[in-house]
Amino acid sequence: MRNDDEYIPVLTSKDFIGRDELMDIIHRAVKASGQKLRIVNIQGEGGVGKTSVLKETGRRYDNYENPGLLVTGLIDFFDISTRTRRGFMLRLFDELKRDYQNQNLTELYQTVTDAWNDFAKVEISGAGGQLLKEKNENLKGMFRNFYRELAVHYRIVIRIDTFELVEHIFGDWLAAKFIPELNDTVVLIAGRTNEKWNPVIIDAVGDEQVDYYELKTFNEQDTEKLFNLSDLGKSVDAEEREKLWILGKGRPVLLTLALDLRDRLGITIKNLTKTTAEYSLSQLKTMPDEELKAVRDVFEAELVARFMNCQPDDNAVNLMAIIYKYFTADMMAYFLGISKEEADNTLKSIAEWTFMKFQQSGDSFQLHDLVRDLVVKHVWPKIDPTGGYRKKCYQKAVVYYEGIIADRKKEIAQCLHEVKIAEDRGEHKQQFETVNKMLALRQQKRFFEIQKTYYDLMHDYDSAVVRYRYLFVDMAWARESGFYNLIREERNNACSMLGKTYPKEYMLLEDARIQIVSEGQFDKGLEILNAAPLKEVQKEKDPIWFSLILLYRGIALNYKGDVQQSEKLIEECIEVLKKHELSLPDTPGPCNLKTLPISRTLARAYTNLGYMYLASFRFTMAIEAYKHGLVYSEYSGQESLSAAIRNDLAFAYARFGKVGVARTLCKDGLEIRERLGEAYFTGLSYNMLGRVEYFQRKYEAGVRFGEMALKIFERIGDLRGLALAHRNLGANLGALAKVRNLLEYFEKAENHLEKALSLFTEKDIQPEPNYLIEIYELFALLYQDWGATIVKHGSSKDPIEAFNEKAEKWFQQAIDLARDKKYEWAEAHLLERRFTFYFKYMKKRDSDAKEILTAIENILLKKIPIEVMPSITPARRIPIDTIGDNLEKEYVYILGRLCRGKARFAFSDYLEIKKPKLLKDAAIYYALGCAFMEWFGRWSYGMEATLNEITENFHKITHVEIADFHRKVEKALKNYGLKKYSSILEWIEDYTGLI
Repeated sequence: MRNDDEYIPVLTSKDFIGRDELMDIIHRAVKASGQKLRIVNIQGEGGVGKTSVLKETGRRYDNYENPGLLVTGLIDFFDISTRTRRGFMLRLFDELKRDYQNQNLTELYQTVTDAWNDFAKVEISGAGGQLLKEKNENLKGMFRNFYRELAVHYRIVIRIDTFELVEHIFGDWLAAKFIPELNDTVVLIAGRTNEKWNPVIIDAVGDEQVDYYELKTFNEQDTEKLFNLSDLGKSVDAEEREKLWILGKGRPVLLTLALDLRDRLGITIKNLTKTTAEYSLSQLKTMPDEELKAVRDVFEAELVARFMNCQPDDNAVNLMAIIYKYFTADMMAYFLGISKEEADNTLKSIAEWTFMKFQQSGDSFQLHDLVRDLVVKHVWPKIDPTGGYRKKCYQKAVVYYEGIIADRKKEIAQCLHEVKIAEDRGEHKQQFETVNKMLALRQQKRFFEIQKTYYDLMHDYDSAVVRYRYLFVDMAWARESGFYNLIREERNNACSMLGKTYPKEYMLLEDARIQIVSEGQFDKGLEILNAAPLKEVQKEKDPIWFSLILLYRGIALNYKGDVQQSEKLIEECIEVLKKHELSLPDTPGPCNLKTLPISRTLARAYTNLGYMYLASFRFTMAIEAYKHGLVYSEYSGQESLSAAIRNDLAFAYARFGKVGVARTLCKDGLEIRERLGEAYFTGLSYNMLGRVEYFQRKYEAGVRFGEMALKIFERIGDLRGLALAHRNLGANLGALAKVRNLLEYFEKAENHLEKALSLFTEKDIQPEPNYLIEIYELFALLYQDWGATIVKHGSSKDPIEAFNEKAEKWFQQAIDLARDKKYEWAEAHLLERRFTFYFKYMKKRDSDAKEILTAIENILLKKIPIEVMPSITPARRIPIDTIGDNLEKEYVYILGRLCRGKARFAFSDYLEIKKPKLLKDAAIYYALGCAFMEWFGRWSYGMEATLNEITENFHKITHVEIADFHRKVEKALKNYGLKKYSSILEWIEDYTGLI
């Protein structure tokens, strides 16, 4: 590899001999006419020259000398960035970029670029599901159009190397989906021998289009040609050359290494290696296989012994043997403590060696895997007999990767800032370019995280395997499906090097997670979880993994609609983890490797449980679950999950009238999401702020936040987000129309709600029932308030009956769906809404209205003991001040509204017949209603509306009657043990001056 002090190999990677038969096959494939697809499948063992054949093809069919050809660069799957379908497509697309003379090609190339931009914009946003699929399909369609047109003008040659690394990941897709669609193309695929692969590709495209060639080691004639390429080789006699051929098994890489040993190690030309000097040709030819294998092992050790000299290039090769991913000058300088310039010079000096590969993407180097394995086998045990130095190198690699990952995070944050500036300025081209840059940086960051995991495992397997699992889970929840196999490969590589066996049940749980979380294949996921050996995991022996199995079963069943069973499983999961958590000794400070798995799993379990409660209108239980989830997510550093919890928790608090805490939670979550650059989730946070303002009756602010959310979802084209934003805007605009008496706002609100309903019901976004229930309710309130407003103004194209009929229809649809789904709180809430519509807006005081109150009471009786349920004749003086302690808080609110409904009947009857008992009943029920509403939330909308209603009623009676009403309210609060809930008394006293 060096002549004296110069770093010049005897033979370089550009030297090529032999392989005439294969090169002829490739030539015929390249020159085939009629837009034919030809595939040359080159297989062979390591070190036989597969890469050299691909490189020689590039040299022989250079694009400049062959203008009708377009030969790609070498797409080597050793490059981790190409080991996903999208990564491969992106690399290929980049290889097809050139200055086309044909304007149509240039325009089509731009359409693919635009499609990449659209896809990148959506992916970076965090949106997923149908939108991401649509953008992906559009991207593939644009690429196909471009490629077909390109193939009209050029015969395209695609060169693929190290195929064995992805054959099991997406080989079937490459054979059955991608390659068969290529016109006028030659695909050269080189990889290790695999008997299964050729039949797969023949089945996909047909036998007549495939040439299979098994590349063998050099024969004696090839070896002679190789040696004759250099003066040194020519001076080696035939016998010596044949000995080298036998010992090297005809592998060009080893034969070249033998030529490069030379006299620097005191070896003569006649006996080029010590091994060949020791054995005669006849000995080697007659030697038994086992003995020859041992001699070959000594020969290989001798060839790589030159790297023991610790010169700069030797150090580089030794280091690349164990730190072999994206080895750059920066990395070499970091590890060896030399300058970047020295590292650059050293790597450039060895770039032409036959066993070196160079990855243009990232300016990185790698050893031929055969040489890498030999250096690890023969050199490192002598450099580092105990393995301690290697451990330090792996640890240093972890630190190095942590540094470049941190750098990528800073660059991503800067890109995010630049994207916002470009968007505000309307600089769309700059915005798209920066988005693409940010996507590339995020992918690099993920690749570096995966590579770091390998070195982490090699340094300290027991602790690193826990971190590996977290990274895998985080990718699963982020639905970054292209990276699953990559990180598992790194784990498998590390386990193989360390002689470890990764437990089968852990691998199966990973499979289940992928199916459930990423692929949406819930039945497949459950099948894995319910089969042995996962079914045999015992709670006592492995509580964490037992709880994880319960959690993912629960998640899958929830997606399938079996909410009841899902809740049981997740509650059991939490119980197991909490018990295990208590059994561990207290450890001060942040989570350690013992408590972190518990905290992360509990965060996920409580979050899923909280969402199930929230989606079924069980707000008290949702708040409790989310509060626990928030604590554990913060404790275990799950930022994205923490932001999601804050967003949902804000809604639950807003329903209780605690708008201040809801707003704070929303804004904190928004800050996290903006910092993480998740546009889709940022839109969800703005949308939730709009909903919070709705419950605060700050409708202008609600509209403003809703429009911000809508803008984000329109930009990324996410249908689910658009539906949620339209629902929010419909709610706020409808309420604003009522407050401002603006009929045109009702029309705008109607338009938004219609769009929301259309998106949820006509598009493939699988709405949860609670979304539809809320939309139905908003439609009902819209037409109720719209009708009341036109009556107030006396102007309408339609009679009031039309609005009332619409309101009644939508109330009924909402009630029916809530009843069907057994959402008892929602049913009771909607029944009371409907009662208010009947009584207050339609002036109904008939049996239908009373039946609604009875229906509400029947629902409450399932939740409240009958002995403390206020009767229609509240003569009893039983204290009921503890009712809220045993009742979910949201039902206390319904109870208050039920009492208000009964008060309305009593007061309206009193106005007709002036019977004193009716005024007493009205006073008692208003007192109870206000007390329960205050118990629920002192400043709730229902409370304010009820007090305003009492004030309006006072205009209909005398001061004497008001004073009598006041005394009866005071007495009722005392008799029922509710004196501390005295807002109603304060209101009356402020209004009348009574004390």
